Amino acid sequence: MNAGAEKRAARQRLLAWRKAMPAALRVAAQAAIAARLDAWLGGWQQHRATPTLAVYWPIRGEPDLREHYLRWRDQGVRLALPVTPAGPLPLQFARWEADARLQRDAFGIPTPVECEFCEPDALLVPCVGFAPGGWRLGYGGGFYDRTLASRAVVTIGVAFDDCEWPELPCLAHDRPLSMIVTERRVIAGAPLTAD
Repeated sequence: MNAGAEKRAARQRLLAWRKAMPAALRVAAQAAIAARLDAWLGGWQQHRATPTLAVYWPIRGEPDLREHYLRWRDQGVRLALPVTPAGPLPLQFARWEADARLQRDAFGIPTPVECEFCEPDALLVPCVGFAPGGWRLGYGGGFYDRTLASRAVVTIGVAFDDCEWPELPCLAHDRPLSMIVTERRVIAGAPLTAD
């Protein structure tokens, strides 16, 4: 089996597992992930006047942290949502407030109707699966990989701990994340370097 086929097989199994995750386990895991992110944000935010954090709108069983986004905003963090481009380009990011009108993009992901684009200081990146070293398995579109290749920014993968896939094949275009946060641990990834 080639690397692309291995990743597709891993993606299918992990998405099925995530879909079948019991509701009580999901709620507890999301709260634990948020607590770990709270601890990280506390230290990160101290060194920035008004930091901008790119968050994500959860789809397909991703950890749902939306109620925590508002608390982070109230603590002085500006929020942004990714906007998917029409072609094979990096993501863009639009400022987001809780009362902003959203519309679904071509992939069914809610994005702001009126976009005020910005450059985030850090990105929360949802993961279908992950491997040691900060490697992420996404949906296969390559949007986050292109985004990471185009800018030097802190990237925090968000995943359920049981979605670790240690033998995840890495392709030439894959980019490791700075860290991955699960309900049980924080996994170190690639140090941030400017190109």
